[in-house]
Amino acid sequence: MSGPNFILNTGSAMPAVGFGTWGIPNDSISSSIRSAIRIGYRLLDLAPVYGSEAAVGSILAELQQEGKIQRSDLFLTSKVPPTGCSREGVIQTCEDTLKKLGVSYLDLYLVHVCATYHRTHLLAEDASEHGYG
Repeated sequence: MSGPNFILNTGSAMPAVGFGTWGIPNDSISSSIRSAIRIGYRLLDLAPVYGSEAAVGSILAELQQEGKIQRSDLFLTSKVPPTGCSREGVIQTCEDTLKKLGVSYLDLYLVHVCATYHRTHLLAEDASEHGYG
């Protein structure tokens, strides 16, 4: 699955193809993530509303302990949920996601569905100033 990457304005490379976790039942998430990593997926698309971030974090920790991946091999993306569209909400949901995944950073943090672009844009800039972007 290693293939083309997009080079972001930060200089980071983002895989052009990723593995989405939406809709994967909790009893299948472990085998799904393990299979995705095994066949070469390195971008994992996550979100708090999918309800699987903690399970994915456990699986990633296991894969790292087994020597199959390192954090630097992955491009992890998550999203601010609709209920997190406030200054405090953006920071809190990001911190919650980091804790559940057991990582110190996300490669990409998106707005999932927010009602107002302008306010969310300002919140994203504020979060970035606090070291979250």
